[in-house]
Amino acid sequence: EGYKTTEDLIKFLGDQDLGLDDEDFKFINKQKIKGQNFLRLNADKLMNDAPLYFQYLASKVYCVSSGAWEDITQLHDCLKKCFNLEGPLENYAFFINNKEMDFVWTKMQIIDFLKQQKCSGDNPVRIFGKKEEKADTDSNKLIDFTKEEKEVVRKAFDRAFKDPSDLSKRFMLFINKCLRKYETTSEYYAPYTTLIQASGTGKSKLLMNFAENVMTVYCCLRDSKSSGYPSRSHIAKTLLDEFNHERKAIVTYLAYICACFQKMQEFNGSCKKWIDEHTNNNSQEDFWKDVERRMTNIILDLMKYQSDRTMAEGINKYFDGQKIIIGEGSVKCLFAFDEARTLVNQKVEGKSLFCYVRRALKLLPKNVGIFAIFTDTHLSISNFTPVYYLDPSKRVAEEGSQLFNPFYLLDTVDINIEMMDMNREFRYVPKLKESENPQHFFQYGRPLWGALLSPSDKVEGFKPERIIELAVDKLI
Repeated sequence: EGYKTTEDLIKFLGDQDLGLDDEDFKFINKQKIKGQNFLRLNADKLMNDAPLYFQYLASKVYCVSSGAWEDITQLHDCLKKCFNLEGPLENYAFFINNKEMDFVWTKMQIIDFLKQQKCSGDNPVRIFGKKEEKADTDSNKLIDFTKEEKEVVRKAFDRAFKDPSDLSKRFMLFINKCLRKYETTSEYYAPYTTLIQASGTGKSKLLMNFAENVMTVYCCLRDSKSSGYPSRSHIAKTLLDEFNHERKAIVTYLAYICACFQKMQEFNGSCKKWIDEHTNNNSQEDFWKDVERRMTNIILDLMKYQSDRTMAEGINKYFDGQKIIIGEGSVKCLFAFDEARTLVNQKVEGKSLFCYVRRALKLLPKNVGIFAIFTDTHLSISNFTPVYYLDPSKRVAEEGSQLFNPFYLLDTVDINIEMMDMNREFRYVPKLKESENPQHFFQYGRPLWGALLSPSDKVEGFKPERIIELAVDKLI
């Protein structure tokens, strides 16, 4: 009350431990604020003009006014211009006073947090590039393919799907049966199953064949350094983020499902065109960037809910008014997580990411026709389908604890051998010349061997020695 001039007021405020800096004092001076007029300042105006300070590695400190952005996307754009940041926001970590800034917060929450941490030109938010992901040990030992060999692998994968035993039909019936049980009973925990089988037996190929008839969201989670095929999906980095708390993980997976379903509702085209659009290396980045943009908005919305129950009610709006998705059977959308061991290996608050994906699936409305499948090689089934008393996420199950049996892919061995239907029993009658050729025997065993030997009529396949080297690498 005794400070009649602006200079007096600034001097008084500077002596107090209020976290004010030069920018704040410039604003007060500019507005000619004095005495009790200070108490009548518009709180929103102060909030809108709050200066926030950022530094990327050892760069100069930049001030970004809170009035320059309205949401996290716009703030990201400002920071990209200041520091020439490349890639999505998720590529970077933001720390102040050794505390990480979480970008699922609202604008008000971010500003409040930075004020509490006394963000200033001398104490800015420091931006770091996230450390490279650790390579999976199983993926590390895979052979490095040359550019030409990668093309052979791609051609081998694109060969026509051989299905003499109606495997795809049985798989379709199995998935539909599981979903019907989940929708009509309260016995099961979540709408998902597993497909665990050795490498090279055709797991991914079966999923791609299924996707030509049913809308499927396919995501390959293999290690970024792996030479395997299909290659890692662009969205995998977002789904395998180093989440700082379990709520962020659950919300992210729910946002992923909601965003993909939302995009699917807007899609006009065949099931095959849909799967091609987000698995083709030439087009998938644009597809997944749009999904990530949608996820950002959905995450901000879902973080408002404080419990699983309220969140389950909150996500209903993302599935209301759904159009009929064309496809075969009761499953309208299959979410496929290929090479899913990374979900088991990576943990948040002591539990694997897989547990949080399961919880997200459990929160979905039962009547939308969504089902999920997790695939990998030689992984213990108990990692994906733990018995109830060992399940770390059982505490959230209000009803239903049963898990669906895995689907076993066992009848693709020797599929490359030309079969003859002898009294309805498949039997091969070899020719003498074929038996004399050592390469003939690469058609036996896993489908991968024969496919790499003869990927197509126009592309020369692997030499036998190279296939043996790959087989040894995968088997030992």
